[in-house]
Amino acid sequence: MRPAAAAEKLGIPSVVVTTTGFTAIARAAGKAQGVTGLRVAEYPGAVGVHNEALVEKNVETVLIDRIVSELTVPRRADGEEPASATRRPDAIVFKGTFDEINDYFREQLWSDELPVVPPTPERVEAFLKHTQRAPDEQIAILPQANLAATPRNIAANAVMAGCKPVMMPVLIAAVEALADNCYNLNNIGSTWGVLPFLLINGPAMKQLGIENGAQLVNKGANPSLGRALGLIIKNIAGYKFGRNYMGTFGYPMNFVIAENEAENPWEPFHVEHGFNRNDSTVTACGTVTWGWAPAIYGTEEKNAAQSALEFLSFEVTKKPCLARLVERGANGFQNMITFMIAPPVARALAAAGYTNQKAATMCTSMRVCSAVSWSF
Repeated sequence: MRPAAAAEKLGIPSVVVTTTGFTAIARAAGKAQGVTGLRVAEYPGAVGVHNEALVEKNVETVLIDRIVSELTVPRRADGEEPASATRRPDAIVFKGTFDEINDYFREQLWSDELPVVPPTPERVEAFLKHTQRAPDEQIAILPQANLAATPRNIAANAVMAGCKPVMMPVLIAAVEALADNCYNLNNIGSTWGVLPFLLINGPAMKQLGIENGAQLVNKGANPSLGRALGLIIKNIAGYKFGRNYMGTFGYPMNFVIAENEAENPWEPFHVEHGFNRNDSTVTACGTVTWGWAPAIYGTEEKNAAQSALEFLSFEVTKKPCLARLVERGANGFQNMITFMIAPPVARALAAAGYTNQKAATMCTSMRVCSAVSWSF
């Protein structure tokens, strides 16, 4: 898609070939690259499960004609979708009961299909009191929709998610991290099921009630913050389910976690990456492998550290799709895998003389998962 977009910018007619179901995401990605009305020729069906004879037939009788048709007509400069009417950022878009508001938001594809808290002006204003940024100041431009994230629309999504107003600084920092070019937000729509999440470090964990112990995904402020992240990605970055957010079986809710710094035998994540211990930071991460954690036990023949390293190495080899999260290595950006390790396992590794970097190196030399940190 990117070569076609680059060629179109140079005035060279180009066509992107997609398969059924992926035309919308191709056009959305083209628009994110600054090319509206991208020429797309769709192969009928799923080429990966068609036999060779059927592929040849579809190419000869359908695809070639579609490619020729796209190349012989002017590209529509205005794209596929009509331009939306401009309205004031603080305009009230709908009035009604709780149920009516939720029905309207679902129809507009603004919700995550669960009931949302109506983002009334009063509720949004309560969030804006927790930042010195102007309500309509541009914090970042988020692909693929290339819409401006501002304190006002960040706050609206946070209200919808059920966050508390004091969460505003961490959400602004999270948006700045998501927008960083190293994070590569423009490529999370893959069928692999890329799920952005946030890691919190520093004093803000206790101040904001962000959990870092057992069941940390589901306790404290974590669930509402994770939900706000998902709504921001949907409503500002513009990723809509089944349109340009194409996880084959769908996605779980986005989540937020905090590092258990008190029981960490090594330096906290944010200190390791150049921040002071007393800084509060948010790191934008992503995963396609969240799921069953391996059980790690020592044996009489092997100590706990060796057993842990072997289990971690085995898990990495089972999850090669991690490499689909980012494609920045060729451009010189630093990408990495992040291992989440429970305190007892970390202490066993540290007692055996392993630093966190040495333990990770023993498990894998792959560099695949993007993580970008911002302080707040």
